[in-house]
Amino acid sequence: MSTAPTSNDIPLNNGRSVWVAVLFLSVAYLIYNTLPVVLGAAADAMGLSDVQIGYLGSSYMLGAVVVGVSSIFWVRRVNWRWVVAISSLTVLACYANASFVSYDILKLAFFGVGFANGAIVSCVLTYFGDTATPDRNFGYGVGTQVLLAGLAAYFMPIFITPQWGFGGIMLLFCAMVAITLLLLPFFPAKGCRGYEKPSQLASTHSQALAGSLLGVMLGVAGMFIYFLGETGVWAFLDRVGLANGLSYAAMGEAFGISLIISAAGAYLASYMGDRYGRIIPIMAATLALIAGLLLMLYTRSAFNFGLGMLLFAGAWNFVLPFQMSLISEGDTSGRLTPLIPTCQLLGSAIGPAIAGHMVIDGSYFYVYLFAFAAAIISTILCVGVEVFVYRPMRQSLVLSR
Repeated sequence: MSTAPTSNDIPLNNGRSVWVAVLFLSVAYLIYNTLPVVLGAAADAMGLSDVQIGYLGSSYMLGAVVVGVSSIFWVRRVNWRWVVAISSLTVLACYANASFVSYDILKLAFFGVGFANGAIVSCVLTYFGDTATPDRNFGYGVGTQVLLAGLAAYFMPIFITPQWGFGGIMLLFCAMVAITLLLLPFFPAKGCRGYEKPSQLASTHSQALAGSLLGVMLGVAGMFIYFLGETGVWAFLDRVGLANGLSYAAMGEAFGISLIISAAGAYLASYMGDRYGRIIPIMAATLALIAGLLLMLYTRSAFNFGLGMLLFAGAWNFVLPFQMSLISEGDTSGRLTPLIPTCQLLGSAIGPAIAGHMVIDGSYFYVYLFAFAAAIISTILCVGVEVFVYRPMRQSLVLSR
């Protein structure tokens, strides 16, 4: 009789453990998802210049990228529960002291937050990849983090920043991290993949292994290109809205409400799971995203702009779980899944810089054209992996049994 894979005494497919991991993921991503609000509050509190704000954000990104790349070597060798515990305490200490230190120390603190949060994200995503329903669990993770970020982005400027400023935001984040620490005993200590000897795997399924590695590489490339194009648009959403005659108030409402509602896209992906495969959902999301981009580019009303933003963000959140599970399926060693947040961060860092050079005479047409192209290329890569890599690989594995 087969049993569900377990991590010490915790079944990997246990619903409670999955939702605890979802909460850790959402809190770890909270500063990244609300970075414009956080950096704006820090600039107001410390009188930072635009250059200093940029370096502060880059410090966080650098820490997350460093740990994301290095996690390939350690994520299967350590106790996840201990990593999450130490990382959460590190983040807690950085948040608690962030509003009382100099700018140079704050940069180090942001690097530490990025590094520690990146370690938590690596453990969570690797865990989700080990479960029986990775598509569904990735969807829960994306949807919840976007929902939490949307609520924070909407309410922090109203209730936190005006009275308590940057220090208030840091204290709020401290409280969120403290809550997750209480749930640490329910987080799994390890996964169930990556322990077979490569020589043993290679001798039995060499063709499948080669195909899976190709699938991971193309999947990572597809996700990176997707983030490259779409974050370029995301960085200039307010500029596009203002250029189309919308007010700051209308933009703020459209941004906050659309971000919150768009979390439904990821939850829809969780509900669907693998019922319809990956090809139809990925292609449908691309069409919805392009429709949203066209609405935002050419609309002159707050309602249509908000609708376009909702389609754009909802499609993005919907397709992410399928992209993530595409990478996870090919990760037979269980060590490459942490590359997911790394390629997302790299795309998020490079995309806006490229888009900035595409704004010509106040027109954002080429920024949106770049996003169209990135979405289409990413779709071609992901669909190609599913049709030409994974389907033959699955057939090969079935025939070898």
